[in-house]
Amino acid sequence: MRELKIFSGRANQPLAEDICGFLHLPLGAISLTSFPDGESHC
Repeated sequence: MRELKIFSGRANQPLAEDICGFLHLPLGAISLTSFPDGESHC
């Protein structure tokens, strides 16, 4: 069986945390940064 991993961007982290709580899974760790023009990069 493949392992499910869930990650969250900046849009709605509380929703991702609620989903992880419901599924009993940890929220995956990522590093979010922004380019000078405001575009996101992870």
